[in-house]
Amino acid sequence: MKRALLCVLLAVLLLCGCTRAPASTVRAPDAGEPLTLCLGAEPATLDPACTENGVGATYVVNLFSGLTGYRAGGDGSRELTPELCAELPVPESLPDGRVQYVFTLRDGLTWSDGTPLTAADFVYAWNRACTLEDAAAPYLFACIDGYGTGRLNVTASPDGRTLTVVLAEAMPTFLQLCAQPAYAPVPSGAADTMRRTADGAGFAVSGPYTVAAWTDESLTYVKNPAYWDADNVTAETVRFAFEPDPDAASAAFLARDYALVWPVSDAALDDLRTNHAPELRTVSRLATYSLCFPMNDPALSAFTQPERAQIRTAQKMLLPENKRLLPRLHAANRNLSALLTWSMENAVQTADSMKARGYGVRRRTTFHLFVFDSRDAAVLGLILALAGICVLGRVFGHGTMEFYPRMDAVFTGVSGAVLYIAFAVLALFPSILEMKEKLTWRCCGLTD
Repeated sequence: MKRALLCVLLAVLLLCGCTRAPASTVRAPDAGEPLTLCLGAEPATLDPACTENGVGATYVVNLFSGLTGYRAGGDGSRELTPELCAELPVPESLPDGRVQYVFTLRDGLTWSDGTPLTAADFVYAWNRACTLEDAAAPYLFACIDGYGTGRLNVTASPDGRTLTVVLAEAMPTFLQLCAQPAYAPVPSGAADTMRRTADGAGFAVSGPYTVAAWTDESLTYVKNPAYWDADNVTAETVRFAFEPDPDAASAAFLARDYALVWPVSDAALDDLRTNHAPELRTVSRLATYSLCFPMNDPALSAFTQPERAQIRTAQKMLLPENKRLLPRLHAANRNLSALLTWSMENAVQTADSMKARGYGVRRRTTFHLFVFDSRDAAVLGLILALAGICVLGRVFGHGTMEFYPRMDAVFTGVSGAVLYIAFAVLALFPSILEMKEKLTWRCCGLTD
């Protein structure tokens, strides 16, 4: 599984302006024109909690700022800097092994609609992001104490200036984690408006841009004057064009329609390297990768059991081990609870199935849809009567014919005729019933 957590390139591009190489063949936007970029297809949502890929994160980080962020350094590298917090805090170790961070927010922070942005907005956003059913990356909050209980150990001061975060254990990269879109604050009740609507989208944001228009063709951002560092945002308007075809997007880039395009198709990559080298940028991207080994896969059949055990041990060593007794007991309790719940549910289903099949009754039971009624009794009685007449006629010597040494008559009086008529009716009885059914259907108008 691959989770792209942050697209740093575009955040740096928008916050610091568009720097172009001297030999550029693609023009910069004229004064008053929007900076037009193409990142592929349209985003499904602009909700930080529901954004799961690098492209979606690029749309979000320019609308929602978090406690920390990345800026371009003097040598072109990305540096972790404070965003909505005044300075990067120093972690404090607690006596029970947990770690505490205390963030102090900048003075005068507001949402784009003018309402105050406080530490309570972070508490709401983080608890929401780790409990939403369609959250993209709730596991990003697993390092915070209280994860899995529905309430993170995150508190806001009464004046809204201080945010206190308690981690279950030390995590050296927590400040970098706070730069991820999922850690950005969102205004309470704004989740339903973070998808495209007919009139654009009018939700409050905390980042350098706000949404001006959202259509089938593009997404337009305009500069957010309420952003804490709005003076350093040079691009007044940014337009994201939607073009899912990489070849068409690359052609539009070379035709000077787009100032930036991503991704680049393999066919266009060679041409860019050869003929448009100044336009090609290679940047690093913050991402999380994990390796999964399905040990039952036939492709791994060559591994012996001891070798498979070594692979499992290596996988376990990739994950941080929680040495605290209480979290380990909680984890064991969750596993036991899941096992017992599954076992009890399976037992109940098995018992219901066996009961439905008649398990445990004293005698064999049967099931059929046919019900024996008075008509069936009448037909059965007629068949038995006809069969009795045939048997009696045969007992009294009727129903025989002699043809040697002389020919005798077949019919021998009334009793012989009754025998033959009864036998004929008995033999033709199925046909008589079939004809009766056809006549009934025809008289009722049910035939084609």
